[in-house]
Amino acid sequence: MESKSHEYLRRLDSSFYMGNATVHWSHTIDQRRTGWLTSDFHSRFRELLLHVGYTYHVWTLAYSLMPDHFHILWFGVDESSDQKLATTWLRREANKALKSAGDSQTRLQKQPYDHVLRPQETDRFSIEKVASYLWENPTRAGLSFSNSSGPFIGSVIPGSTRLSWHGEIVPPYFWEKFWSHRSRAIASQEKRT
Repeated sequence: MESKSHEYLRRLDSSFYMGNATVHWSHTIDQRRTGWLTSDFHSRFRELLLHVGYTYHVWTLAYSLMPDHFHILWFGVDESSDQKLATTWLRREANKALKSAGDSQTRLQKQPYDHVLRPQETDRFSIEKVASYLWENPTRAGLSFSNSSGPFIGSVIPGSTRLSWHGEIVPPYFWEKFWSHRSRAIASQEKRT
């Protein structure tokens, strides 16, 4: 039975989602429907993450697709980054992808949950801990995968093929390359301002 509640999750001021913000987003499928998570949807989702990353200047440091929801950890990499706009775009396109997958009833719940990481949560250790938490989500849930692609986890950093991966394990070079890439992106941004 669908909830008739018109209550919405409270959001922080828009400024918290802009610039170099780091936000953990959780998107739940309406009525916790399952059956939509396939390798084809995963491929389309990764494509959407590339588009949203390029357009809204966000990097998907980590994502995890689960049977009835998905998580994303986004970094804003430019002063023009706007994660609220990016989320609106991604949700619209994800709903289109869910609909084209066959079941017109499957769609995202009205509103995602978010956690804007505070400054004390954005040090290297804390960021890596949140990303690892997302990547380990399928294992903690006891999910088994009958396909050869393993769990639907990964990272999508536009413009960096080495940092954009998916599969069962984080590549051994990932963190060192990521922090180096991020430092260069922020330094480039600071030169422009």
